[in-house]
Amino acid sequence: SNVTAGTTQQIQQVIANGIIPVVLNMLQNDDFEVRKEAAWCISNATCNATPEQISQLAQMGCLVPMIAMMQSHDTKVVRVLLEALGHIFKAGVGLSDDQGNNPFVVMFSHAGGIDVLESLQMSQSQRVYSLASKLIEDYIGTEDEVAEGEGPAMDEGGFNFQAQSFGQFNFGGQ
Repeated sequence: SNVTAGTTQQIQQVIANGIIPVVLNMLQNDDFEVRKEAAWCISNATCNATPEQISQLAQMGCLVPMIAMMQSHDTKVVRVLLEALGHIFKAGVGLSDDQGNNPFVVMFSHAGGIDVLESLQMSQSQRVYSLASKLIEDYIGTEDEVAEGEGPAMDEGGFNFQAQSFGQFNFGGQ
């Protein structure tokens, strides 16, 4: 994991030499101790990676195993992955489409990550709770914002959370 904590050039070498898919396989399929190290590796890579490198990580499928590992009971690993997710979402802001959809938030949502992130708001760890809440607040939107049409809209087979007006209801003919 120390190599991915290096410079952008070192991170690019890790990507170019096909190491990330191996790490992602370990993150998803290996025993817990190896998965923890793989989580650190991905997290370290997101700290100094360029937006283009983060995009490459996302395209390689880093979000699905991250989401799975965020469901572990090891709060330190969960915190590390939440911090990595923050780096990924931040990099996606500059890549948002015309409707303001962050591509990494959309990918995360399609992979079932929002439910996991919301469940982490129930964590007994104050740090996990804070990180999860901040990610939702900064990148996902609260339920109230979604109801008001302020949350991220998704199209092309995704969900569109824009509020719609259906007029007034008339109860009992009054």
